Amino acid sequence: MRDTVWRELVARARRGPAAWVVAAAGMALPGLRRTAGALSAGMVGERADLDAELLAGFLQALHTADIDAAHVYPRLIRAGERAALRFRDADARHQVVSGGGFWSSAPARPWDHPDLVLLRAVAANVITAGEATLIGSTRLDLVPLAKAAAQAGISVAAARQRRRRAEHRLAASLSDHEHAPTPTYGP
Repeated sequence: MRDTVWRELVARARRGPAAWVVAAAGMALPGLRRTAGALSAGMVGERADLDAELLAGFLQALHTADIDAAHVYPRLIRAGERAALRFRDADARHQVVSGGGFWSSAPARPWDHPDLVLLRAVAANVITAGEATLIGSTRLDLVPLAKAAAQAGISVAAARQRRRRAEHRLAASLSDHEHAPTPTYGP
């Protein structure tokens, strides 16, 4: 039902007057606000710019996203989130602090966009590509576990157990990175 409403709303925003774009943004406001709050936690810099990037990413996806696929609303919000993350991370690289003759930049975050976290975990051999796909599809893209299990050719119980084990390894790896010393850089 939710996808049906969002498909119609996106279709009207694409072909109708600008009021439908405003309506879509208004309907997405709860998700956009939650995302903006999560992204701005601990952020140094102008939050209004982050909000603008989030909204711009959402609006771009409103005109380009595949509305025939499932989970239209979460995918639109995630598109906005990706745009805001690119801005936040680029902005953080430019935040340099000086004091007492030492220079350092903001610490590198061990977290990032969920898709990038999963890719780095695969590259570091923390989880396999199959486990990353399982986590990403079921946790981020909201694919039912039964469907993901069928696509992987395993039982639902096996998929649940595989995902749980991979998530534990991933969490432990992220926790280890959180407690690692933060590098400093010169001017």
